[in-house]
Amino acid sequence: MERRSGRAVLKVRLPQQKERILQRLAATPVEELAKGFRVHVSALRRGNVRTVADVYQRTINDLDDIRDVGPKSAHKIKALATEFAEIRPDDLCPPSRRMSCIPPLEWP
Repeated sequence: MERRSGRAVLKVRLPQQKERILQRLAATPVEELAKGFRVHVSALRRGNVRTVADVYQRTINDLDDIRDVGPKSAHKIKALATEFAEIRPDDLCPPSRRMSCIPPLEWP
């Protein structure tokens, strides 16, 4: 019985988790994604790629079609966006308890 109820909870939370991930992607500028990686951010901006959600919703070919973005950069930026879209601990919390689910930071 517990196993079925656990699956039911996960089934209900999955759309909430996906929505939380999409919100995070839409709120994150592409500059944040490209930090530390040699990606031509100004070219992405000229191609109307402003947020990580914009990168995530495009194909590698779409990114490669942007002027000054080559195939290697397109693959790299798409891989970074896909990695950024993975579920994080705060995505697992129900909306009403989000702050209480995040473990406190431990200082060394």
